[in-house]
Amino acid sequence: MHCYRAARPSLGLWRDTAEGLGFLWSQPLLGPLATCAGLFNLFGGMILGVYFLYVTRELVLAPRQVGSMGAVFGLGALVGRCWWDASPRAWAWAPRWWAPWRWGRWRTC
Repeated sequence: MHCYRAARPSLGLWRDTAEGLGFLWSQPLLGPLATCAGLFNLFGGMILGVYFLYVTRELVLAPRQVGSMGAVFGLGALVGRCWWDASPRAWAWAPRWWAPWRWGRWRTC
C-alpha cells in the first residue's frame, strides 16, 4: 500500500489550481467528466434555490413544512443507504469492478 505525498512544495493556491486544471483538461475522459459534474452542480444549485421559492410562494407551504420535507428526504436517504449496505444481496448483481470497496480492493492510507 502506497501513500503518495507532494513531490514539491506548493507554489501558491492559484498556480497549483491552474496546474491541476491543466492536467484535468488534458485527460480525454476526466476533462469532460469534470465539466459535466461542474455544470450539473451549478444548475442543480440554481434549481434548488428556485424550488424553495416555488414551494413557499406557489404551494403556500410554511417554512416548517418545507424543513420537514427536507428532513424526511434525508432520513429516507439514510435508511435506504443503511438497508442497501446491510442487504446480503444488494451487490450480488454488480460485477467486481462496479463496487470494489465491497471486496476490499480500495485501501486508504
